[in-house]
Amino acid sequence: MFEFLNRLLQQNIEQQEQQTNELESLNRLTENYANEAMHQAENAANFAEDSLNNFFDNNMFGGGFGDNGMF
Repeated sequence: MFEFLNRLLQQNIEQQEQQTNELESLNRLTENYANEAMHQAENAANFAEDSLNNFFDNNMFGGGFGDNGMF
């Protein structure tokens, strides 16, 4: 009886260790995806800012009165 309970306990420990390893792996994967998403969002924000700045620099006030710009 003691051996049976000991085996059950050992199996339970092994299953818990396996589940812990899987969760840690999933956590690392999720963290990597989150970091990549933040990096892509930062790139998109920088691109939008640069595009907006270029629009205003090149089109809206592109040379003053009468030169291809609006003002």
